[in-house]
Amino acid sequence: LSLYGSQGLKLGFLGLAVVAAVFGVAQRYYLANWTDSNEVCAAAGGGDCAGDESSQMLLYAFIGAAATLLYLGESLIAVETGMAASRAIHRDVLRGVVHATTQFFDATARGQILNRLIQDMQKTDMQISNLVTTFVHTDDNGGVLGMLAVLGSVALVSPSALVLFFIALPCYWYVFELARISNRDCRRLESAAASPINTHFSDTVQGRETIAAFGAERRFLERHRNLVRDQATCVVGARTAVCWGQFWWGLLAFTMI
Repeated sequence: LSLYGSQGLKLGFLGLAVVAAVFGVAQRYYLANWTDSNEVCAAAGGGDCAGDESSQMLLYAFIGAAATLLYLGESLIAVETGMAASRAIHRDVLRGVVHATTQFFDATARGQILNRLIQDMQKTDMQISNLVTTFVHTDDNGGVLGMLAVLGSVALVSPSALVLFFIALPCYWYVFELARISNRDCRRLESAAASPINTHFSDTVQGRETIAAFGAERRFLERHRNLVRDQATCVVGARTAVCWGQFWWGLLAFTMI
């Protein structure tokens, strides 16, 4: 995260995210009050409801447009800082490989080097930027600020409903810890299982003439299948841990509703 721009840029990104979340809460709260006022006005016999509705619609559109622009600025800063960090990491990794000693290549398997250059860099380019954005996401579907915005909306409209949240919070945390540990271990095994696949594939490409001369294609193919099967087992384990956590989180949410 130290490569994601200066401290001022990080604080600006966080500030935009917080202000966007506040506008999101204001938009939901205003919509709830607008709906309630229309019902009260209709029950009272109409009156000047039509005149108030146009001004309320303009104010609601202004709040929504401001929240959208803030979220757009937040996304642009996240993309720019993520690209800058990826370029810096790519440059450092390439410089390290080019200037590495012969002893390093003798002691390190080619598959492990390829795994770091392919899989780890892919995570740096894609997952880290997405995680940073998701962490402060202002949408209702995820993110710390998104969750706080929803809780803020609930607190403004129905404060008593927050009691259920604090009751279910320990259960959510318990399920999260179980799913996190299993998912982390399976992902580590998945990353470690990718190095033998890259090593075997690199050796096969380099020695393809010798393999064809001795008719050993079937043996190399079977070895490759076994390695891919081992990695696929780790991938399935990681996905299962995530699905298990989502099932229990959904069950808890359904029970609360």
